[in-house]
Order: sequence, then structure tokens, then C-alpha cells
Amino acid sequence: MFWGFAKRPHMGYNIFICESAAILAERGQTMAEKQNQQLMKLEGVVEHVIYENAESGYAVFEVDAGGTDVVVAGNVGGVDNGMSVTVYGHMVNHPSYGEQFKAETIEASLPEDTSAILSYLSSGVLPYIGPSTAKKLVAKFGEDTLNVIAQTPQKLCELKGINEQKAAIISNEFRRMYGVREVVAWFARYGLTAQQAVTAYRAFGPHTVEALTQNPYLLCGEPLQLKFGQVDGIAAALQFETGCRLRVAAGLLYALRHNAGNGHTCLPRDKLLDSTSKFLRVPPDEIEAGLDELLSAEELRTRTFDGVEYIYLPDLLSAEEDIAARLGQLSTFPTEVPKTLDADIRVLEMAQGFEYAPLQKQAIKLALSSRVMVLTGGPGTGKTTTVNAILSLYEALYDRVALCAPTGRAAKRLSELTGHAASTIHRLLEVDYSSGNVRFIHNEKNLLKYDVIILDEMSMVDVKLFQALLAAARYHCRIIMVGDADQLPSVGPGNILGEILRAGVVPTVRLTDIFRQAQQSLIVQNAHRIVEGRMPQKGGAKDDFFLIESTGLACQKLVCDLVSKRLPKAYGFDPVKDIQVLCPTKVGPTGSVELNKKLQEILNPPAKGRAQIGTAESAKILRLGDKVMQVKNDYDITFERDGAEAGVGAYNGDLGIITAVDVDARAVTVMMDDRKYTYTADQLNELEPAYAVTVHKSQGSEFPAVVLPVADVPARLCYRNLLYTGVTRARKLCVLTGTARTEQAMVENVRQNMRYSGLRYLLKDAATPTIGAVDTRTNSIIAVGDEALKMVGRAPAHIDLVRPLRDGIIQDHRMTNELIVRFVNEVCRSRIFKPRIAVCVPAAITGIEADAVVESVMAAGAKQVFLVDEPVAAALGAGLQIRQPHGCMVVDIGGGSTDIAVISMGGRVKAASLPVAGNAFDNCIAQYIQEKYQIAIGPLTAEQLKKQVACCTRSEFEGVMEVRGHSWETNLPARRLIYTRDLYEPVQELAARIATAARNVLESTPPELAADVSSTGVLLTGGGSLLRGLASYIAGELHTDVAIAPDPLNCVARGTAISLSEGKYLTAGFRDATPKSWNRRLNHTHDPFTAE
Repeated sequence: MFWGFAKRPHMGYNIFICESAAILAERGQTMAEKQNQQLMKLEGVVEHVIYENAESGYAVFEVDAGGTDVVVAGNVGGVDNGMSVTVYGHMVNHPSYGEQFKAETIEASLPEDTSAILSYLSSGVLPYIGPSTAKKLVAKFGEDTLNVIAQTPQKLCELKGINEQKAAIISNEFRRMYGVREVVAWFARYGLTAQQAVTAYRAFGPHTVEALTQNPYLLCGEPLQLKFGQVDGIAAALQFETGCRLRVAAGLLYALRHNAGNGHTCLPRDKLLDSTSKFLRVPPDEIEAGLDELLSAEELRTRTFDGVEYIYLPDLLSAEEDIAARLGQLSTFPTEVPKTLDADIRVLEMAQGFEYAPLQKQAIKLALSSRVMVLTGGPGTGKTTTVNAILSLYEALYDRVALCAPTGRAAKRLSELTGHAASTIHRLLEVDYSSGNVRFIHNEKNLLKYDVIILDEMSMVDVKLFQALLAAARYHCRIIMVGDADQLPSVGPGNILGEILRAGVVPTVRLTDIFRQAQQSLIVQNAHRIVEGRMPQKGGAKDDFFLIESTGLACQKLVCDLVSKRLPKAYGFDPVKDIQVLCPTKVGPTGSVELNKKLQEILNPPAKGRAQIGTAESAKILRLGDKVMQVKNDYDITFERDGAEAGVGAYNGDLGIITAVDVDARAVTVMMDDRKYTYTADQLNELEPAYAVTVHKSQGSEFPAVVLPVADVPARLCYRNLLYTGVTRARKLCVLTGTARTEQAMVENVRQNMRYSGLRYLLKDAATPTIGAVDTRTNSIIAVGDEALKMVGRAPAHIDLVRPLRDGIIQDHRMTNELIVRFVNEVCRSRIFKPRIAVCVPAAITGIEADAVVESVMAAGAKQVFLVDEPVAAALGAGLQIRQPHGCMVVDIGGGSTDIAVISMGGRVKAASLPVAGNAFDNCIAQYIQEKYQIAIGPLTAEQLKKQVACCTRSEFEGVMEVRGHSWETNLPARRLIYTRDLYEPVQELAARIATAARNVLESTPPELAADVSSTGVLLTGGGSLLRGLASYIAGELHTDVAIAPDPLNCVARGTAISLSEGKYLTAGFRDATPKSWNRRLNHTHDPFTAE
């Protein structure tokens, strides 16, 4: 009896755990013993091996069973002539080969008497031993021959013709063969297959049985990954106690692996301990001791985010850290905007015959001026048009631009939409499966040759795959990520797109405007309504979206009727090629399993000449003409293409049609687009009928027509992202069948979208690694920057982690000095040449604060130090021509302050600064929620509300987010849905303060310059400028145009770098702050940067 799985919601996240049942009552009896009691038994000696597959362990051989020859077939792990075998199975009548014994398990023993040993060795099973040598060996060593070969092979040299080298080869091959059979026999005792035994032998080698006997829980890990309950039964039979150290460690590892399969890259320590304690039925203190042991041995890793400790599997932590490091590096890397970009965009517009929308232009400019960028938006918002523009401009600049997507169907769709070749990520990286494990040919040692990589359907990419892609990308390669953040996250671990957007570090443009042609589609309109938390419109017969009320078996019948008759008749759709049923669940009358059976009976019923594999009693039938789906990645299967090169690999979610069935060989041929695959008997489990598939499996695909049954959906699957993803798979028609009540439950439920991941925290730290570690016992700095960052979550009590800068002001001079020293040493390793350093400071910085900055920089070894005001740096970074006799106005909204300036002829004319910016919005939202709803929330929750829900203007946008916090009324945890309308008041209050300050600056500006600003508009920079509706609110208050700069997050950093070369032309806002004593010394010292 195996352990079942139960799903329990915790704080909005889905934690999947094993729940123990009463399985230990039968611990003494092995699974094989129970199974063998119900099977036929055949004993005899192997006479002749007809066929053998060493990879899978499948063999066909003749057994002499008391004078009767019986053909035996099955996965037995390999046999040899002369072996004594006991086989358990049953007789079957093969349609081509007649009667044979189908083996389920086998027990094999080596020959014991001399005649059997002679027969065994004479078969040529061992190298260098033929019939003649076999006779000599048996004559010399008798019944001890095999022991001599295995244990004392040097004795074989006593025979003429066998030297030491040959003896060693004979012995090693014999021990290998015996080892495999020993493993097969051990596995068979516990109901495991010979194929699993062969796989284990490859992983653990000749000592497999010894290793598994000492620790059977190794079977839970790679390469077999057996279910914990199955392995626990084996451990029980081996007399392992329920509270033993190995079982506890295996339970913790299994819990993390299992939850990784459900999308979580890590788990909070408390939740891991609690869930593992419950399913192992072991006290929590013993689980905690086991966890600490695993952490000490570095089999698990720990990180602390927002005061919560999270436990990681090492490979998943490495994946998230690598992704964060690379994206943080790319997002902060200064990149100049192409000088002809505006003109190039105008040329594209003339060629296309239409003008790009403002947000599309912003995305195009940001893509061309950044090393990394995210483009996100729902259906109908112009993502494809924007991607085509970005692609055209990049192809004019670079020779090598790659388009890729996570799945074959997504890549094909991307290719069709752009008119350019696109591939899957796997094919881009080129899979090497020769080692038995998935490896990519392109990696950090063999980089891809591309200058730009555009990655579509980013929401589907998991952390391991993205880690591999970034590792294989060249250092200067630009990464453009495109996706819909409101779709379901990846099937594998992680939620990369969602985490990137929540971190706010990577330059991002979210397209929100629905274009006129898309507005006519009810599919598009309803998709946006679902995202905003509103019920879809029902639609009618003339619309491309409508809901038909139905439940239970009636809904099942309705779906079948729609697919087979009504939709083909009304719209001309092909029921197999054009219509796809997408199910929220596998189970129930409207689940994919039952609907597949019904639709297969209707659309492709059994018929004479229509071959099939499987019967009515089988779990599935694969029939000629069936639509099928690949349900797991197979990197080793080959395909052929007419008139093109053959290839390797089929991937989870690929769809095809069965074009041939070989019943005798149990093989099928499947056409997937232009690729022809042949699936052998041991690969058929990779295929499933696909008349109905789950919504999860449909990610990255689009279909002309979608039927989406939303009746009898389990509560755990009633959530918004699932419904939204299903609806957006439809290109021409979407039909919902079910109940409005279920539909409403899915629309209102947002909490199931969450996954445990630390990527957003790692991204923030990677983008701003200004942190230092201090040993409080000696008051000494022991690490800064990345070295100190690695200590977060691991540092003992006597080490403090300090951030020396706050809101642009130095809080810890000693740590700041150490950080700058490390930075200078990193970029300028020579002790002879000293660098010129520009430092960006708030416009309102005091003289004392400025002196502290200069002192730290000079002490770090700078030759000269320049201070540049934030508004000036922002204007430079945004590409404004500030040296011209023309006024421009910049509002830089950072984290701690907002700096406003009117700039002309290289200097500030009027300026102001106020302590209202991103952090103030967070604090104000948190305070408002506390006062209005009596719920205390943390700063991260407030920041999420600001980014996902808040809006400064009343518009059609209506976001919603469930917040969790601490109730001031009950003193218990509380939750509440917060809508955009709830946050207008606090957000507008602060937006009004920024607008007032900007208006005061504008009103005090000379009339000519004010007129310039009125004609050219105001430019917003800084992360705070991305607050939804802020630009339009300020525009309304100033009665002038307001725009957000391309890549507003990096404008200041880019402008600071530019100021070093442009500074001499600036009249204000940039100054040489080098102390006079240093300037005098410079005037009398040879400048190594100046030519003689």
C-alpha cells in the first residue's frame, strides 16, 4: 500500500506533501512476494538468447523448463546462456510470435555444476573465452571456476594464451554482468523493474546493492526519483526505524524536490519542518536536527529574506543566484542610445503605414538602449508589433539575432508572427544526451554566437532552463524577454517573469492600451476583464466568446457535441485540427481523461484497418489518426523531415497526429508539424491522446477555437491565472461551458498564483550590492559587496550586515570608504594610474554631506572627484540635449527623494528637492491600509500593492491583490482583497505633493524657458516614475505633456557615466570637487592620461 498525496494551502501558497497512511502493518512482506503470489512461476535454464536491449533491460530468450522449451520476454535486465532462472509472469498469445511467457520479475542464479558452467562459458558470454578455453578452465578449476574468475583472476594466467591483461578484462566483465544481475534480482524483490535496476547500476556502479541496502532512500533521488512511500516500504522491509536519521534526511529532501515539481524553488524553514514532521510522523525536534545536519553538510542551503529563513536545494539556489547576478549586472550596465534611433523609428512607421503608440515607442527605445529588458502585456496590446520593430532595428545593427521560446508550438507561432526563424531554447542550446543526463552543448565554456536573444513566452521558462540560457549567452549579449505576466507560471520550478516584475530592477515596459481592431474581439476584452478581477461578458451567437451554462455529465455531453457537430457546422472548423478542449483539471466528467475517451470514441472510433495499441481495459488507447501530445521532454528521440536535416528531441506539450501503428512491435509513427517521430514500445508512455488537454499543458500554444469546460472544477484549481490562460489560447473563438458561479470563483481567486521563490530579493541585492559585514567583537570590516552579500542568511550572531548608504546619503563613512576602495581596485588595478571618479548626489545635498562623499572617494585613491546633480545626470542619461539654449524639465523620482530641475545650456536654472518618492508611497499605502482596515502590512506587501494595484488617476484599470497581515482588532493573521479604487486617496495625496513642487519650479522659471517646457513637455525618470497613472496625473496638474524616459531606472547611472566626458560643457550641476590641495598637486604633476 503506497502513500497518497494531499494538498494543503499555506498562506496562499500550495505546499504538496506526502500524508502517511497505515502502510507499516505489512512492513515485513516485500512487494514482490505479494505480487508473485498471484503470478505463474517458471523455472529452468536459459538455452538461447534471441534478443537483448542492454539499454532498457528488455530481452527475449528460450528457457529449458524440464525438457520443454518456453520463449520468455520482458524487462529482466539481461540474461546469458546457461543461467538458472525463476521467472514470474503469465502466458500470452503474441499476434506474430505465438505463445510466450511474459516475464514480470525474474530471479537468476549462476550455474553451479560443471556441465552448466561449461555451457555458460562456451556461449561466448565473456571475452577471450570460447568453447576450447572453457573446457580447459572447467577441467582445471571445476565447480570453483566462476569464483576464480571473480575473485582470483590471476590464476587464469596458468592457462596458455591468457596473460594478466586478458585475465583482468575477463574478470571485470564477469563482475559487471554479475553486478547488473545482482541489482536486477535485488530490485525484483521489491517490485521494481529491471529497467530501473539497469538505470541504478549506471548511477551507483558495482556496489549498487551494498549502497542501497545501507541507504534505500537513495532511490528517492536521482536518477530514479521514486515516490517516498514506495521507498519507505523497501526501507521497512530492511528493518529501518521510522525515526532513523536517513529517513528524516530523505523526507526533507523529498519534500523540497516534490515542491520543486509544484513550482517552488524554496520553502520557509517553519513550513518545511512542519509538513515533513506530519508526513513522516516524527517529532519536530528530530526533523529540525536532521535539517541542521543537512545544512552543515551543504546538502541543503539557507537564505533569509525579509526576516524569513528559506531552505533551498543547492541546484535551485545556484540557479536563482546565477540568474539574479547576470540580470543585475545587465540591468545596471550603462548603454548609450543609438543616435539615429528616433529617425529609425520614423522610417519603420512610414514603411509599416502606421504610427506606433506611445508605450510601444517607449518599449522600442528601451530595448535599443538597454542590455536587458522585459516587454509584457495582455492580448491585443501590440506586443507582436513591438517585437517586430525591435527585431528589425536590431537586425540593422547586429548580424546575429536569435528568436526563441520554451516550446515547439510557441517557437512555431513566434516564427509565423515575425516572419523570422525561431527555435526552442533547447534547440538553441543543443541538447547532448549521450551521457544519460541532460546537458547542453552550448554553455559557459562554449558560448552562443548571438549578439541579441529575444525570448518569447517568458512566463513559461523555469529557473534551470533560464540559468542555462544565460550561462551560454556572451557577455555583451542583449536579452529581451517578452511575456504575459498574468498567465500561468512555468511547469518547472520558479516564477521568473513574475519575480522580475516584482523586483523592479530590470527595465520594463507594460503595454496596457488595447488597439481598436482588438477591441472588437470579446476574447481580448474578456481576457482583460479577468485580469482586472471583473466577470467576462457572456457574449452571443455573433461574438467570438460566449458561455453556455451546464454541469456534470450534461456538460460533458455538451462539450462533445460542440466539438464534433455544432462548431464545425456553424464555423467550418476541423474538429481535430482546429478545435482544442482545454480542461482546468484531469479528473471528473469534464476532466481531460474522461473527455479524451469520449472524444476519441466520437472523432476517431475503432474501425477495420484502423490499427491501435491498447484495449478498452487499458489506461489509454493509441489509434491510427489520433491527435496526441508529448507529455514529457525526450531529448533522445530522433525525428525525420522531408527534404531537411533530421534532428533529435520532442518536448512537453508538442502536438501531433498518429500516421502509422505497428501492432506487433508496439510502435507508432507521429507527425508533429513537419517532424516525423517513431515511438517504440518503451516510449509510448510519453504520448497521450490530446483531444482534451489541461490548460497547463496548453501554455505557449494558440488554437483557432477553444472549448473550456468550467463546471465541477476543484476548489484548488479555481483561480484567475488558470482561466485567463485558457481564454487567451483562443485565436478566433472561445466557448466556456459550465456555471457562472465557477467562473466567478476563478475570477476572484488570485492567491493560487503565488510561489515560494527568492529571485526578487536576490535581484534587488544584485542590482545594489552595497552591503558590508562587520565583526562586532573586533569592530573590523571583514567583507563588502558581493562577498558580504553571500553571508546574508548565514552570518553568525557576532557579524552585522550593514548598508552604508541610505537615500543617497552616507550613513556609515567607514563602510562607504571600504566599498569605494574595493570598487576602485576592481576597475583600476594599477597603483600608478589613478582614476577620475564621478559621483551622482541629490540636488539638495548639503555642503557637509558633499564633503563626506568627496573625502571617501579621495581616500579610496581617486585622482579627481566630480559631483553631478541627480536631475542633470537623469537628463543626460535620458538623452536630452541639455547644452542647447532650450529649456527642458526633468522630474527624477527615486527611492528616497524627488529632484526637479529646469535645465538649459548645460546647467540648472531652477531646481527643487522633496523627500517624497518610492519609499514614501510604500509607507503611505501601508499606513492607509492600517488605518482604514485595521491590518498591519509589511513594506514588501506595500511595495507590491504600489506596483500591481495602485494608480494615480481614475481610469478603466482596476487591479486587485490579496494582502495578508496582522489584524489590530483580533491580534491574529488577517487577509483582505485590495482594489485600485481603495488606494486612490493615499497615492493621489503624495502625487499631488510632487505635482505641486513641479508647478512651483515651473512658475518660477523665466518665461522663455517655461514656454520651451510647455512645448517639449516634462520628462520623468527614476523607478518612482513607473507608478501607474503618475505621468498623466502630473500632466493634468501642469497642463503640459509629461512622458516617462526610456529605461527610467538607469537614467541617472547612465548620465553619471556620460558626465565624465560631457561635464566640461556643463555650466551647473556638475563640478570638480577635488580638494584644493589635491588640485595644486595635480597642477605640478605629470598627468598620465595627457599625451606629451
